[in-house]
This record gives sequence, C-alpha cells and structure tokens, in this order.
Amino acid sequence: MAGKPTRGQSTDNDTLHVKWNKMTEMVEKGGSEIFYYSVYLNDELVAIRSTSEDFILYQKENVADTE
Repeated sequence: MAGKPTRGQSTDNDTLHVKWNKMTEMVEKGGSEIFYYSVYLNDELVAIRSTSEDFILYQKENVADTE
C-alpha cells in the first residue's frame, strides 16, 4: 500500500477532504490495474465517492436545505 490516506486542509464540519498517494508499482496493485478508488464512511456498504484521482472532496448534504 502507498501509505494511509490523510485529511486534507478543506475538511470541516460539512466537508470531508481526503488525500492519498496513488499506487504506481504493479506489486502494490497486486498485479492488476487500478481504475478507481472508492471511499466509504464508517461501515456503509455503498461508497460515498469513487475517483481515479488521488483525493476526494465530499460535502455532506444539509437535509434542512433540501425540499
């Protein structure tokens, strides 16, 4: 593994910003190509975001702001 993810500077009460180093060596990737990374909150079974980048920026929806 290329190291654990870190909290990005944009993290606050409503926003989650996570950064990581992409795996580049085939031995790190288990001999397979990586097309995207998925990020899960707690024990959720559905990812909040999937990306091919080396970061995610996720903003929690405010239920009070939706109709």
